[in-house]
Amino acid sequence: MNNYYGYIRVSTDEQNESRQLQALKQFEKDHEVKLTIFMDKLTGKCFSEREQYQALKKVVAPGDVIVIKELDRLGRTYDQIKQELTEFRNINVQVVILDLPTFTDVKDQKLGKLLNNLMVELLSYFAEKEHERITERVREGVRQAQKEGKPIGRPKRKLPKNFSKWYPEWKNGDMTAVEFARIMGVSKPTIYRYIRHYENHN
Repeated sequence: MNNYYGYIRVSTDEQNESRQLQALKQFEKDHEVKLTIFMDKLTGKCFSEREQYQALKKVVAPGDVIVIKELDRLGRTYDQIKQELTEFRNINVQVVILDLPTFTDVKDQKLGKLLNNLMVELLSYFAEKEHERITERVREGVRQAQKEGKPIGRPKRKLPKNFSKWYPEWKNGDMTAVEFARIMGVSKPTIYRYIRHYENHN
């Protein structure tokens, strides 16, 4: 017997989970099934820590069905969503997406599998296009900065005042790194970073 699960994710900037919960309850009624529901309430910084979602992934088995209201419940980017759908596809778990009507037919599992495969391929395409778009925007930004004479890349590390004055003393062995660091008012690891930077740019 296949098991049916529901997953709800809400963040602190959303009102509450009632909208998603209502949709899952309607699915139960329409399909005469009982969903075991997992729910995460998240802040913006802990999306990857979805404890209930991870718990859900541990209990699902081949032939099971997961019901979500919206596709973005699985992830925040195309790549994340694609990865999750692929994992479920590989273990023969069907994902039902209520906001995509053609993805709600759980009676025909062959159709469900076909649709899941199609969604993975579409997400892969969108992810690739999104990556290309971002890459092109970066290139355009670099080209524009070059036209305007703006510096490209990381700004140069600012060395302490009088660093170049005392550097030869250390280089010639007349001063230890600890003494050099003390004069510059920094730690020993920091003085070595300054030295590497200075030597690489001079």
